[in-house]
Amino acid sequence: NEKRAKDAGIEYSVWTEEFKSNDRSLAEGEEIGKIKMILDEKGKPLGIQILGPRAGDLLSEWVAVLNGGVKLSSLASAVHPYPTLSEINKRVVGNYYSGKIFSEKVKKTLKFFFHFKGRACG
Repeated sequence: NEKRAKDAGIEYSVWTEEFKSNDRSLAEGEEIGKIKMILDEKGKPLGIQILGPRAGDLLSEWVAVLNGGVKLSSLASAVHPYPTLSEINKRVVGNYYSGKIFSEKVKKTLKFFFHFKGRACG
């Protein structure tokens, strides 16, 4: 958890997603809940915390990720049936990757090579 990472002097980032943003949660009226992903500075998962309905079911994917058997990027690109609560796992990882994909460095590179001038390239 965050306290352990801080106590160990590990640089980390925290990424969250609320259950209320998940269509299955909304359909079942179980909108209260949250998933919190803790990553080190290189993007390696240090921990995951899930509070909400069926949290135990959501943890199965994370066990594989935390044990090193599945890459975080694989979870981000997983295809889940729709609508399922497990989409929230994909979404919290997507939050992390979208920051990298749409970073200022990437925008500048696109501008340089392709002369993009749209809103996405700032």
